[in-house]
Amino acid sequence: MSNAQNHINALGEGNQEIRFALYGNGVEVLRKVSRENTDSANRIDSLRGQGVKFKICANTLKGRKIALEDLHFAKQPDVVPSGVAEIGRLQPKGFVYLRP
Repeated sequence: MSNAQNHINALGEGNQEIRFALYGNGVEVLRKVSRENTDSANRIDSLRGQGVKFKICANTLKGRKIALEDLHFAKQPDVVPSGVAEIGRLQPKGFVYLRP
């Protein structure tokens, strides 16, 4: 999340399109944030307020038996069929996969 904020700070809000494709342990982060109400929730909310989109893998939800209600902010429109497929879908559209 720090990298995303640094990117926004460097280029200016609205001058980029940032998306997180959350699958596996990435989805678990949203569950942990929801339970512990940490500063991470504020960081996520701040990024979302700046236009960053968080997409959640349906395969992970199903495989780990996670309900949307157990995740910070999550609603049905935030869910994609597959996190990995979402990355593959976005790359030909000019998105770059960055992994710190």
